[in-house]
Amino acid sequence: MSKRYLLAIDQGGSGSRAVIYDPDGQVRGYGYRPVGRVYPQPGWVEQRPVAIARSVAEAIQEALGRAGVRGNELLACGITSQRDTVFAWHATSGRPIGNAITWQDLRTAPMVAAL
Repeated sequence: MSKRYLLAIDQGGSGSRAVIYDPDGQVRGYGYRPVGRVYPQPGWVEQRPVAIARSVAEAIQEALGRAGVRGNELLACGITSQRDTVFAWHATSGRPIGNAITWQDLRTAPMVAAL
């Protein structure tokens, strides 16, 4: 039986990381891609959903390449993402409806305080 590997993804506010672990828990490959932020006005912090998705995919490809592992050799994947960053994709077009509103964004603070 061929070796099986684990993929760990950490999609954070500044970038996306991917790590490939072998069956002994040793790191076999690592990938990182930064993700930029958009500041449309004071207190607002956004990110482009397509850029987030692309950074994850590129980090995974980099980690797989460095590990010399093919995608079909992955046994499982774990992912962690930004705390309360939100965005939505259009169900029909598959495109983002707008930018991601990051966890650092303060525009909803008055609504939360009122609740």
